[in-house]
Amino acid sequence: MQNNKLLLIDNSLMQRNIQKRILNNINIKPELILEAENGNDALEIAKEQNIAVFILDWNMPAPDGLELLK
Repeated sequence: MQNNKLLLIDNSLMQRNIQKRILNNINIKPELILEAENGNDALEIAKEQNIAVFILDWNMPAPDGLELLK
């Protein structure tokens, strides 16, 4: 992924930690992985950062994953 950033969006810290561990195992640099615990935070991060990949939870608050994707 070179310097492209990835954004994990999940209201569960445990799930984000599992996802980060998997991404680290496939050689994604930790500094390229950003996190948000809800859709509103994800939108703010996406406005400020160049995000290449979004990994998001469907079932979360403010807005849910489907609304965020739209």
